[in-house]
Formats: sequence, structure tokens, C-alpha cells
Amino acid sequence: MAYSLLTHLNSTRDDWTVRVRVCRKWDSINFKRNRELMSTDMILIDEEETLIHATINKNLVNKYKNLLSEGSVYFIKNFKVSEASGVYRPVTSNFKISFFLTTALQELQEGIVNIPINGFHSAKTKLTLWEELGEKFELFLYNDSGPYVVIVTSTTVKQFRGGVTFATTYASKIYVNLEIDYITTLIQKFGPTFLGVQTIGSSHVNNIPIEEEMFMNRMNITELLESDWSAEIHEYIVTVRGNIAEVDNYFDWYYISCNLCSKKIVPSNGVYTCHFCAKECKFPLVKYKIHVKVRDKTGNTTVVLFNAVAEKLLDTFAHKLFNRLSLESNNVPPLIQSLCGKEFIFKLRLNNYNLKEGLENYTVSKLFIPDENLELQYTTRKEQKVL
Repeated sequence: MAYSLLTHLNSTRDDWTVRVRVCRKWDSINFKRNRELMSTDMILIDEEETLIHATINKNLVNKYKNLLSEGSVYFIKNFKVSEASGVYRPVTSNFKISFFLTTALQELQEGIVNIPINGFHSAKTKLTLWEELGEKFELFLYNDSGPYVVIVTSTTVKQFRGGVTFATTYASKIYVNLEIDYITTLIQKFGPTFLGVQTIGSSHVNNIPIEEEMFMNRMNITELLESDWSAEIHEYIVTVRGNIAEVDNYFDWYYISCNLCSKKIVPSNGVYTCHFCAKECKFPLVKYKIHVKVRDKTGNTTVVLFNAVAEKLLDTFAHKLFNRLSLESNNVPPLIQSLCGKEFIFKLRLNNYNLKEGLENYTVSKLFIPDENLELQYTTRKEQKVL
């Protein structure tokens, strides 16, 4: 289904179609009229992280209230776009969306599109938390020593004594230490020095302690390349410590995938068809597949960072870098090039491609940032076993 980005909306037509996530949803109440419902309001976000305010008039609330849920992704078609005016503007967009009786919705499965769950605009100022929100927030202050990254949504803004102040409303919501990469980075930046092992990789449940996992079947690169694997082994896990020496862009740093099976697809006459799913792919995804050359004191090899690992390492979606390709002077975006020279412990998943055919391009399943104290302990234990 063809659709428009939120930045393209204007008030010249009312047959728009957008693909968005509902990142906030609340009822607007008129407290001066015995808590009368005025509307149901939402903050919508699209794949470019653009935000827009959407409202459903009280006469239509019953029609749509069970069809929309916070956090879900939808196609929304046929609605009014008007200029955002008035005192209450929960986002900075110049336009807002109003539902018609004929507005149509289609919910999309999670994972088909890369639309962030939240979109926040920040400011440094004074904030008043009223009533229940203030009481709930106070509880967080006694859980641990912090630091706390607090996000407050849907506030009112007023001029007071020459400055700008914010206050919560009935639509406000508070997030404390929200589990997203940007917030985690801030906590690590302003918190106490972190002495443990940092990991960058897939968040699979693993019963093996990180301190053991990062040394699992540890090899240097020469040992990895010269190992004689048994024919009975079909998959094997090893770890290698090394520096990223170069980004090998012979195969490009990304690929276009089917949104259902994640297999690589290529267009034919402008149409993407997935041969595994045997159907046209209307919503192809851009995913990472970065080949990098890794070097240690004994040699060098090539490993591959697929989407799950690369996305966490780079802290951005592949499609965002892809959309800026025309502006880059190099085929490899600078953010990816900046990996060169950095040292990691690579947890590699070897398969038949490596074990039987003897080929490189090892798949990276997880990355660790080396901890020298743990490395010394590992070396000591290894030497003691030899003795």
C-alpha cells in the first residue's frame, strides 16, 4: 500500500495514507464540565521519527477506541490535516490529524517496519509534577543511587519570572531510566565508573556468565584459520580478540530483505519478489551485513556483522544510513568507517560454510569490550593448566 511520510502532510487534501506507530494515547477531559470527555488524542510517529498530534472527536471515540492501542503500528487512511493552532500543542509539528467517520485503519505486524517506539523532544528547565504523578515519581528515588534519566510527556508550557516552566497534565506520562540505547548511554556516561564487562550484541537469554562467555573456546586468528575440524561438527562457537582493521565493502554494507522471512531479495523491473515466500514483498527492509577485516598479532581474517549485532553497535537503523547514501562521499557511511581501529572480543558462530568448506566470513553473534583484569585472570588460569 502506498503511503506518505508525516513530513509530507499538508491541508490541501483529506485522502492521505500514513504508516505510523501510536506512541502515546490518552483521553482529553474537561475538568470544568464535570470531567466530560472531549476527545481521544494520540502522538503518532513514523519511520523518520517525525511526530504528529492526532485527535478523535468525542462523537467518534466509541467507533475507534477498541481499534487503536498504544505501541501498535497501523496504516491510517482518509483523515483531515489542519494547521496545529491553539495553546495546547503536545508536539512541534505544524499540522495535526483529525479522524473522520470514514477514516480506515489496518494494523500491521510488529517487525514488518522499523518504526521507533518513542520519540522525545528535550529541554532544560523547571518542571512541576502534580498530584499522583509527583507521588509515583518520588518512589523511584529510593530504589538505588541513580543516576536517573527522566522523560515527561504531554506537559503545559508557561512563562514564569522570565523563564519557561513545564507542568504535567492529565495526558502526561513519566519514563524513568527507559530501556532504550540512548538512555542506557546517558546512564553509563553520568553514572559511577562501570567495572564490569560491557556487551554489544543480541539479547539472547544465556545461562553462561559473561565473564565465561567472552573466553569460550578462545583462539587467536592463526589457530582459527588452521584448525582441523571434525566432520561430525556442524556448528561451533569460538571467541577471538582483535582490532577491526578495515571495512570490506566488496559486498556492500547492507542488503534488502523480505519483511517476513528476512531473506535477501533483489528487484526485477522495480518489483521486489521473495522467492522463499513466493510472493511480492511490498515492504522491503534495509538491513546491515557488514564485512570487516579483523587483525591480531598472529594474522587477520574476515567476519560479518549482521543486522542484530550491527544495529546495537552503531545505535542506529540501517535504513537511516541508507537514506543518506546520496549525501555521502564514500560508499561506506562514516559511522561504519569509525569502527576501524576499535578492539573487540568477537564471539563467532561457525557453520558448515566455515567448518567443512574452510571459508572465512565468520558470523559474529556477539561483541564484548575487553576487560584487561579478566584477560589477565584468563591468561593466568591457562598457564596454570599447562603446568
